[in-house]
Amino acid sequence: MNLGKETETLEFKKTTGEMKEAMISISSILNKHGIGTLYFGVKPNGDICGQDVSESSLRDVSRSVYESIRPQIYPAIEEVVLDGKHFIKVEFNGNNTPYSAAGRYYLRTSDEDREVTPEELKNFFVSNEYREKWEKSPSTTSAKQVDKNTVKSFWQKAVSVGRMPEGRYTCPVILKRYGLVNGDNLNNAGEYLFGSTHPVTLKAAIFATDEKLTFLDMKLFEDNIYNLLGTAEDYILKNIQ
Repeated sequence: MNLGKETETLEFKKTTGEMKEAMISISSILNKHGIGTLYFGVKPNGDICGQDVSESSLRDVSRSVYESIRPQIYPAIEEVVLDGKHFIKVEFNGNNTPYSAAGRYYLRTSDEDREVTPEELKNFFVSNEYREKWEKSPSTTSAKQVDKNTVKSFWQKAVSVGRMPEGRYTCPVILKRYGLVNGDNLNNAGEYLFGSTHPVTLKAAIFATDEKLTFLDMKLFEDNIYNLLGTAEDYILKNIQ
């Protein structure tokens, strides 16, 4: 069985003997995308070769992540069995960039991990600080201008898939829980995710050919990000051939 190609968020290692290289890949993927998956027991071309998996080997992976990656992350590590072959899956995420592996910093480029220069690291800190400030900065939209139906749909789905505990939630509780308010206003993240002010524009189109020069249909939708995800999916399902 083949798991496909390595990408900027997916890395394959043949065995846990490549632990040091795996930690570098985890840090570089976190620095570029904040989320990723790594497999032990899979060749670089995606073929599953398998490896011995035991409680000890799973602990070794967990210990290496704990000792190598800074700031600390808490990955999901599990044994997977496909076609009778055992291998290890590591799912990880984090939003406290930049992350280091054994004190060094890396950045993902295609399917490779490249060590960053001191100047690049300095620029990374500056750009990351700016990005965080934008998300948390107050918008001009009042917290009362939240799309209540959208927020309700969000928490109901989150509860149904086990990402939130059972209960009935209100808009103020959800907004505060996820840090989407700043005083009496939604912050920028809150407005774009759940605002009723239609803050985001989505362009959807059908091309006549693969050359993408002639349109058979084009529509513009304005809404918040949460609703536009559903709108985009509906448009694709309606028009897919």
